[in-house]
Amino acid sequence: MQDRHVPAIGPYYWLVFAIATIFGANMGDLLSQYLGLGSVGGMPILAVFLLVVLLLERLDGGSDSKAWYWAAIVLIPIAATNLGDFAVSHGYSRRWLLAGLAILLVVTYFGGRSESEHLLAMRLLTRPGAAARPLTDASYWIAMIVASTLGPVLGDFGAYGLGLGPVESAAILLALLAAAFALYYVPNTNRQLLHWVTIVLIRGAGTSVADVLVNDPRVDMGLLGSTAAAGAATLVLLLLWPAERPTRQTPRRDPVPR
Repeated sequence: MQDRHVPAIGPYYWLVFAIATIFGANMGDLLSQYLGLGSVGGMPILAVFLLVVLLLERLDGGSDSKAWYWAAIVLIPIAATNLGDFAVSHGYSRRWLLAGLAILLVVTYFGGRSESEHLLAMRLLTRPGAAARPLTDASYWIAMIVASTLGPVLGDFGAYGLGLGPVESAAILLALLAAAFALYYVPNTNRQLLHWVTIVLIRGAGTSVADVLVNDPRVDMGLLGSTAAAGAATLVLLLLWPAERPTRQTPRRDPVPR
């Protein structure tokens, strides 16, 4: 994606990402259950939509709209939720899925780039005096799909694999997420690695929270209600997106005449 179409990473970014994750988890279940598409029936359609979004973004040379980025971010969790459900329903152990997806995430993002691309990605996330933005190349989007699948598998592993339940799983993942955010303030932290750990934890926590909203009798929003509420909240947050501060630049000094 073009850099001007990618939003700056900050607290508001993570808030929108988290709500969009809950919307994606619910929408994935909605497509598979209510529309009868199953775990894989909707994935070809979602893949086409994602490719169309990325193609149209490349053709958009006149705007600074972040809508392209967020459209892709919403589509990926929908497909990833169904992808994880499909793997588990076909007998794959959640424990081995976690290990395999974690390795694939590392290989995709770090091994799939040249040294110069890796250094550029690190610079974009840590450059001083400028808004931090990821390098949204092909490796980034493939890694986002892997991380968006890993997160729900992690949430379901805690809730059902370990028998903790959605509420307890959500609480543990939210505590880990708070610890991850605290690490951003620790000097010399590997920001790239922390960025992807944060995405995985948000996806996992979002999936567990979505399960609570849908299935917990104390909440009892139902799948349709939870999906509509998360979708509306995501839309409102995007409409209220704060204006980005211009990058501070060192003023140019004209040479002093002699």
